[in-house]
Amino acid sequence: MKKGFTLVELIVVLAIFASFIVLITIVMNNYLHKIQKDIELLDVMRRLTDAADKVTQILIRARGNASSIDISDTGTAVDFEILFAEKAILSQLEVVNSNLLKYTESYSGESTSLLMPIEDVEITFQSLSDSTSVDLPIQLSVSAPNPLIQESTITMNFTIYPPGVR
Repeated sequence: MKKGFTLVELIVVLAIFASFIVLITIVMNNYLHKIQKDIELLDVMRRLTDAADKVTQILIRARGNASSIDISDTGTAVDFEILFAEKAILSQLEVVNSNLLKYTESYSGESTSLLMPIEDVEITFQSLSDSTSVDLPIQLSVSAPNPLIQESTITMNFTIYPPGVR
C-alpha cells in the first residue's frame, strides 16, 4: 500500500486554499481602500489647520484701534495696524489664491512683503460685527475639497479677536 494523497484530495485542498486566498485579498483590498481615504481626510484636516494657524499667527500681531481693522469687500484681505514704539505699521494679509498668502507691512514709505505657501485651501474673512465702523471679531473660514464625498467641501470656522486691539 502506497502512502500519499490522491489527485482528488490535492485538488480539493488547492480549491479550499485558493478560496481562502481570494477571500483574504478582497478583505485586504477593502481595508486598504478605507485606509487610503482616511489618510486623504487627515491630509485635508492638516492643510486646513496649517492654513488657519498661519493666518491666526499674523492677525494676532494687530495692535491699536479696533476701527483700524478693515476686511475687504471680497473677503480675501484684512488691513490692520501694528503699533510699535508709538509708530503705526500698516499691515495687510491677502489671500492671493488657494496656494498662496501675501503679508505686507508698510512703514515710512517702505514696504516689505512675505509670500507664504498654503496647500489647496480656500480662505475667506468676514466681520461678525453688527457695526459698520468696526470689523471685529473676524470670522476666518478655511475650506478644502472633501476626499470622501465628491463635489463637497470641508470647512473650519474660527473667530479671531486680536488681543492687542482695543
